[in-house]
Amino acid sequence: MIPSKKPAGIRKFVVKLFRIKVDIRKPDNNLLLGGRNAKMIDHKRWHFEAQIGFHISYGSYLSAYRRAVDILFEAIEARNSPVNTISYPLLFLVRHSLEIGYKLNINYLSRYSGLDDKVNWDKHYLIELHQAFKDHFMAVVKELGVDQKVVDDFNSYYSKVEKLTRIFNVLDRGSYSFRYPVDTKQKEVFKHKDTINLLDVKDLYDKAMILLFHTPDVLSDATDYHDYMNEIMEQELRSAYDPY
Repeated sequence: MIPSKKPAGIRKFVVKLFRIKVDIRKPDNNLLLGGRNAKMIDHKRWHFEAQIGFHISYGSYLSAYRRAVDILFEAIEARNSPVNTISYPLLFLVRHSLEIGYKLNINYLSRYSGLDDKVNWDKHYLIELHQAFKDHFMAVVKELGVDQKVVDDFNSYYSKVEKLTRIFNVLDRGSYSFRYPVDTKQKEVFKHKDTINLLDVKDLYDKAMILLFHTPDVLSDATDYHDYMNEIMEQELRSAYDPY
């Protein structure tokens, strides 16, 4: 016969379980190998696995820096955060975006400009890069006969980007001041009264990204034709030396 009441020992065990608030019907997935929580952790780790060797190019670097700048600005606005909390790394990202963008375009334009690269790649001076960018562009215009409307549009954006470049030339000529609080002589890089409005910076930055991303695109008709003609000439030369 089944007893109508639980033995005293079992009743005491059940009471003890309730007192420590343990629900034996729902096992803790944190303690179970391969449980749902473990799968979520695995997914999170996979999500944060950066494939840093997959995209080694100036274009991919510029895209990544631009996206980082946009995300930080969006986060400041969405959270209403004090901009001072991230101003130094944010301004460094903006400045370095310009440097990468200039070097990307100079590298591309030098294929058609007929000029030496004329940029000291181990330096970080934006003014010099800014001028070299224009020198190469204008040389390509001359070499390939680029339409004047393209030149006018380039000059319009170039002047706006020059304004931002000169701001950084004053604040951080050697790409140093947004990385360290003092220079090599242990002198503070900024004065206490120094300020800069990041909305103004973002407005000029967006225009800079249009210029630096799309200059190769607006020249593509001329450069593609140049590449096509060179390919034909190479084929004809190869045929002349090896008719079979």
